[in-house]
Amino acid sequence: MKLSKILLLLAIAAMTSCTIVDLEDPLKGKITLVADWSKRTTGIEEPTSYSVIVNNQTLNYTQPTNLLPELNTGTYPIYIYNTPDKTSIAGTTVTVATTNNQIDPLPGWLFTATTQAIYADFKEETITATMQQQVRQLTITLKPEGGTIERITGISAILSGIAGTWDFKANKPVGNAMNVPLTFTKQDNGTWQATVRLLGITGTQQILTGTVTFEGGSPTDITLDSDLSAIIAKFNTDKITPLSLQGDMKETLTELGFVTSVTDWVRVDESVVAE
Repeated sequence: MKLSKILLLLAIAAMTSCTIVDLEDPLKGKITLVADWSKRTTGIEEPTSYSVIVNNQTLNYTQPTNLLPELNTGTYPIYIYNTPDKTSIAGTTVTVATTNNQIDPLPGWLFTATTQAIYADFKEETITATMQQQVRQLTITLKPEGGTIERITGISAILSGIAGTWDFKANKPVGNAMNVPLTFTKQDNGTWQATVRLLGITGTQQILTGTVTFEGGSPTDITLDSDLSAIIAKFNTDKITPLSLQGDMKETLTELGFVTSVTDWVRVDESVVAE
């Protein structure tokens, strides 16, 4: 009788021990992450590699679908981004390269996403993160009018009020407003055109300033000054759609010589992505 009780107690202890081990080593949840790159400007290629930050780890992937590391039960924020040319990324802050305190006019195409993963024991889930295009193309076309348009040899300018740094977690520009250089080239139709790629605008004003130069220095160089604030006020939304602006560059002869102004700004449908 005593032996039977001893054997019974041993059996119960063994069963209890196995149960405890199972509870302390549960099957962790599995999360599959899918990066959706479909929402991008026509002509832009899908990035070949990107990074994922989760649980203070930075993971590098080349395929759109990946199994994330197994983590303990809980909610984990996820930050996703590619690293294009002429940009640097620290945490969730993106900064465009600068030269002479002006941002590079043609950084690579940046995409980001923020989401979260909720891990639970025995749970398997697939999360799809829609990548958000964070760089928008801006094309500015100047249409000279007047008797000296054929003597124009060059137009150089800058655009102020530009975001050089962007926090993609907060989805907004940070830091001081910057200038971007505009290099205009003459088109076959006689207009002059410049194309840049921007993270966004910031501040209350975006001013186009520059200089028009002429063959033989006649007339003397003319200064450009035009406020684009109103027409590009919503630049930071709908970054997938390139924005193209055209303004009439009119010259006037005064007692001090020729002066010019850019008026009648209009938005032009634009479907071509700059190389």
